[in-house]
Amino acid sequence: MIDPSAIGDDLLACLDAALETHPEPPAVTMLRTGTGEADALIGLNGAVECCSGLGIVRWAGTDPTAGPTLEPYSVATQCQPFGWAFRYELVIYRCPPTTSGRLPTSAEWGEAAAIQSEDLSALIRAVVCCFAEKEWSWTIGTSEPVGIEAQCTGVRLPVTVSVPGDQWPDCCTSA
Repeated sequence: MIDPSAIGDDLLACLDAALETHPEPPAVTMLRTGTGEADALIGLNGAVECCSGLGIVRWAGTDPTAGPTLEPYSVATQCQPFGWAFRYELVIYRCPPTTSGRLPTSAEWGEAAAIQSEDLSALIRAVVCCFAEKEWSWTIGTSEPVGIEAQCTGVRLPVTVSVPGDQWPDCCTSA
């Protein structure tokens, strides 16, 4: 049986591996719960967690599927669906360029954009390398920038993994 939390653990391990070649990897990577708006990026001591770089893998939902593909499951039966689609988000947060008393220069914003591009490449590498050998259907969603949330910017990459229903206990067999 597939443990949904094991998929998140796998994604985190793959993210750590993908960041090994990053020129400026985030200082911390971890699993998180909640929504993107609830990342609590400001720690209890008031420090902004993202300034040294923060990589997150988060479970974002689960949907029944109609088979080995990611098609939605819509046929009502007595038994469970053919599969389950687990949605995750991989996010890397950074502090935007800041200066004391002046606006960041074009070069400073350019450096931040280059690092964000490296971050996105690492997120994509993590997902592709993580699931390339597995017999599951998976898809990468549309990446998007993270606006200034709790003084942080970054990039978010959604991924959906479809796990066959036969890897779950059959609810239709009598005990």
